[in-house]
Amino acid sequence: VILASVIATLFAIQSTSSFAANLKPTYLLPSSSAVSLKVLATAGDRFAGTVIKGIPDGMGAHMNGNQMTILSVFEHSTSNPFVKTGESTSKPWGASITQFNFSPRLRAFTQADNDFIKSINFWNYTQGKWVTDPTNSGPANSPTGTFGWGINRFCSANLVPAGTFLYKDGNTTLGYDGALFFSGEEAGDASRAFAFEMDGTGYQFPRMGMASWENLVTNPKPGRNTVVLGNEDGSATNSHLHMYVGTKTTSGNAFEKAGLNNGKLYVLNVPAAANDNVFRTTIGKNKATPATFKEVNWNQSVSDFDKSVTEAGSEFARIEDGEWDPNNPNVFYFLTTESN
Repeated sequence: VILASVIATLFAIQSTSSFAANLKPTYLLPSSSAVSLKVLATAGDRFAGTVIKGIPDGMGAHMNGNQMTILSVFEHSTSNPFVKTGESTSKPWGASITQFNFSPRLRAFTQADNDFIKSINFWNYTQGKWVTDPTNSGPANSPTGTFGWGINRFCSANLVPAGTFLYKDGNTTLGYDGALFFSGEEAGDASRAFAFEMDGTGYQFPRMGMASWENLVTNPKPGRNTVVLGNEDGSATNSHLHMYVGTKTTSGNAFEKAGLNNGKLYVLNVPAAANDNVFRTTIGKNKATPATFKEVNWNQSVSDFDKSVTEAGSEFARIEDGEWDPNNPNVFYFLTTESN
């Protein structure tokens, strides 16, 4: 089992009661004497010359032969002076993804690659197509410094296992057979969502809309439709739960086959509660209340999109993260970070 600490340390759980003394800082302590924690890597460590970066956040893991591949995003801001030293006008910079190779036998990392991202297919809103250069590709009147090469603060992440985007419809197989790794910028209303193939090929996710993304979580239930819920960790008085619904196809690139570029966008609306405060004071805990999703147009300017989402959806106090119920994929749990 692999755990991720968002304060820049990775751990492996062992079922032993002790291990050799480690001089690295201790960020996490076990509550049971039957469990111990071993530091696998800390920011600043090197693996075959690769320096482990700081501020890791969302992760995903899958078996790759007798090795485990672990992907980790890093929440680097494009406004940080040190990060800006890597600014580029020809390739993605800022927030990044590192691929770790972990040996279950050795219980150790054997390799790390900070350059997992090999390329990104950006979406040009004016042309309505994929482009390899994001310069001037954003919606009309986009804020300065957005929708460019700089990737601003990847936050949480979700690795969707291979096979999730496949569906057998009679004699026809729809969808994409590989895994996809989702993450999004958490940097205000002009933030973008992304998905990556396991070879480092990325795709902007325009139909998910624009928001300060915490996470993008794909519904695991097999079917023709592809459903992704997006958690907005924006302001305490204006964050929303987005829902994308698309259809798996037999043509196009991996992202398109997975049904991620032909669908519609919706936002959660609780008729009895326009915002989080009303929900808390008039509905309260452990009480079922009707809810629906209202459609919004994803293809607008940043300000118009934010306005339409606000009008259609109920406002929550920063949706920090969420997850589908593994025993009932029709149920989605999410939490808010604060009240106001």
